[in-house]
Amino acid sequence: TLNNGEESSVQGWSELRSIRENLTISLGFPLPSPKTTQKSDYVIECGICYTHRLLLDDDENKNVNENEVKEANQNKPQLPDIMCGNIKCARGYHESCLFEWLHSSPSARMSFGRLFGKCPYCCETLSVRVKGGPSLLS
Repeated sequence: TLNNGEESSVQGWSELRSIRENLTISLGFPLPSPKTTQKSDYVIECGICYTHRLLLDDDENKNVNENEVKEANQNKPQLPDIMCGNIKCARGYHESCLFEWLHSSPSARMSFGRLFGKCPYCCETLSVRVKGGPSLLS
């Protein structure tokens, strides 16, 4: 059942207006649009390094200058792709940043090719894939 406020919103719906206009009127606030928001409003930054796009320093790029590394990584920037499972935290992390963070933590443990530890913000358990095998932790 609808309460009085919801009924008046539904009754105010008009087929002559766009869905967006009807929703704006019904909800009582404007919906986000490219005109009212910036791209940065939707960018997730890494909770460790505080950047969005991490430029990778691969072994294949060791012998080139910094500008060439940036140019090579334009096509494959690392974005925060690991999220904390705690919905109150939900921080994003770059895989390499989280690996370094957990690798430096004395309480982190490795099992089945993954490094397990705690979220730096809420202490929820996080894990990251270990590249190169167990020898990295010795």
